[in-house]
Amino acid sequence: MRKTSIRKKILTSFLTVCISSIIFVGVANVVTQNQIRKMEKTSNDRLGALAARHSSESLVALALSGLQSLTDERAAAIDEMFGSYAGDLNVMKLYVENIYENPSSFVPVRVKNYLDIPKDELAMHWFLEPGSDVTGTNDEAALSASGLREETYRLGAAERVFELLMIDKPEITSIYIATESGQNLQYDDATLQKAEVIGPDFAVHDRPWYAAHDGRSREIYISDTYRDAGGRGLNISMSAPIFADDVFKGVLGFDILIDDLDRQLREMSMEGSGWVELLGSDKVISAPDLTQENEHELPLYWETLHGVYKGNTSAEVGGENVFVVWTSLEMTGWKLCYIMPEKDVTAPAEAAREQILAFADKAADEMSRYTGNSIFITAILLIIMIVLTVVVATFISNKLSAPIIKLTADAEEIGAGALDCVLTLSTGDEIETLAHTINDMVRDIKQITSEKERIGAELNIATKIQASMLPSIFPPFPERDEIDLYATMRPAKEVGGDFYDFFMIDDDNLAVIIADVSGKGVPSALFMVIAKTLIKNNAQMGKSPEEVFETVNNILCESNEEGMFVTAFMAYLDLRTGELTCVNAGHNHPLLTRAGKFEWVKLNPGFVLAGMEGMKYRQETLVMKPGDVLYLYTDGVTEAVNKDNELWGDTRLKDAVGKYRDVSVNELTSRIQEEIDGFADGAEQADDITMLVLRYLK
Repeated sequence: MRKTSIRKKILTSFLTVCISSIIFVGVANVVTQNQIRKMEKTSNDRLGALAARHSSESLVALALSGLQSLTDERAAAIDEMFGSYAGDLNVMKLYVENIYENPSSFVPVRVKNYLDIPKDELAMHWFLEPGSDVTGTNDEAALSASGLREETYRLGAAERVFELLMIDKPEITSIYIATESGQNLQYDDATLQKAEVIGPDFAVHDRPWYAAHDGRSREIYISDTYRDAGGRGLNISMSAPIFADDVFKGVLGFDILIDDLDRQLREMSMEGSGWVELLGSDKVISAPDLTQENEHELPLYWETLHGVYKGNTSAEVGGENVFVVWTSLEMTGWKLCYIMPEKDVTAPAEAAREQILAFADKAADEMSRYTGNSIFITAILLIIMIVLTVVVATFISNKLSAPIIKLTADAEEIGAGALDCVLTLSTGDEIETLAHTINDMVRDIKQITSEKERIGAELNIATKIQASMLPSIFPPFPERDEIDLYATMRPAKEVGGDFYDFFMIDDDNLAVIIADVSGKGVPSALFMVIAKTLIKNNAQMGKSPEEVFETVNNILCESNEEGMFVTAFMAYLDLRTGELTCVNAGHNHPLLTRAGKFEWVKLNPGFVLAGMEGMKYRQETLVMKPGDVLYLYTDGVTEAVNKDNELWGDTRLKDAVGKYRDVSVNELTSRIQEEIDGFADGAEQADDITMLVLRYLK
């Protein structure tokens, strides 16, 4: 429709000039030329506005999509950082619990009182809770009189492990253990500040990180921001309870300076004048201008941003229009938002719009120039060459309008999604330049789309490869009537770090393994392949479970520059007698039926594989009776979360396994997965979920 209109208008205008020239050549020449220019201007303005609008909307949408993707990536990086801290905390917790449960395996280390440590020296030190210091002096005599000397020196064996953690994670400023007995051991360099604040009224048991576990909660606690009692600045704390033989002993935790987190967030800034902010439930946690002096003035600003959490939303901040994109952090519930001034997002689109309009204006000027020349020639030759003038007018009309009509049609086709469309114009002017620019833009979009499809295909292949490495044929030993066995693994990402395995060591002994590699994704999957292969190869060489773990641990520690580790549980079942020989490397306690009820099998947890070279592991022996069921799982089961960030937990697991104790082994895993999915209620799976169920029949 637009193509016919432009050609018809130009042709009619030329004919009008020719006929009018017969009556009054001069007047007709001026009037017709102005009319033609007005028509050309209108047509080119319409074309330029159409192309500019499509270009502007596409660029703004692309910019906001890019901002959201980058914000999601950075939130995932922070979650991964907190996950790394949580992993470190769990490793330290297992180590301290091992000290309590196996004191003979550790050499006591004398720990100095905090007043005896030189200023700024990084070292382990202690001070007593008010009321435990029977002399009021907090010295060695007070330590002995309070009956805490043996416990204090025993826990001093953790100093080397704390030192290694702070070397690996310099942003951790303090590691501490507060016991129920009133002892407080800390590893940091802030003894001078402690001397200024510790007094009769300073109660560690009232600190939020300790009080969070006062109800014997077994979950990791992450505090909101607070001012450190030692005067080191704005902190967050992560803590976990310490249990020995199921008895609460105290709390292990460490502090992370928010200044370091704030610095990392500032380094996330993108091009332009945008900035990153981290918001808690009721205040700003990190922002470019956040200081100790103004932190109490920012809640009102927090209210402004908190009101726009409805997607990509425009808002007014500090008198300036901005775009706000955000995403929630899984572990803390905080919100990471990226704020970009509206002008920075729309500036490229406006520039493209102006360029397109400029091209359209130049095209209009060129058309006007051609029209003026044609009118001048026609005015001189119209009477003698009226027929020839009509032909020339038609030719010129087609020459001027065809490239613009074709460019408009092709642009609309590309805007509708036809990325294979190529603009082929050879006008030798700005219209041809514009066509080349659009072709370059479409080619870039196709390359980006192709790269995304390639990455997706490679991850799909990796998922299939990993799945093929885990036993998937059930029942696995149809010729054996002594056992019934079933296992499942559902990764949180395309590939996971959990694995299970089972195989016959000889004609009468079956090995079962379940394990969890730290982290998620491709690195964990690669580490999982190595660990699984080493465990199976060493087991089939005739080694006992404890010998297998000691050998595999030392091999994995070699060149483990990424600091990855594996929690694992392994058992040999004698099919003739039901004797079950087990060894645990920092893994979750399994469940075993006793008199028709599932109970925790709390073995010596041992240390994680690849955590520290030279570790010893101790195997223990149980007896399974006919009909008994052994349930193995990874922490993705108990740490599944719902939309309120609530963990499924050990209690729900034990209740669910007990409820379905009489069903088949494969149905038991299905029912447990259904219970987890019902609890999650659509919340995204945060970790790999792996289960293995073994029933001994006779």
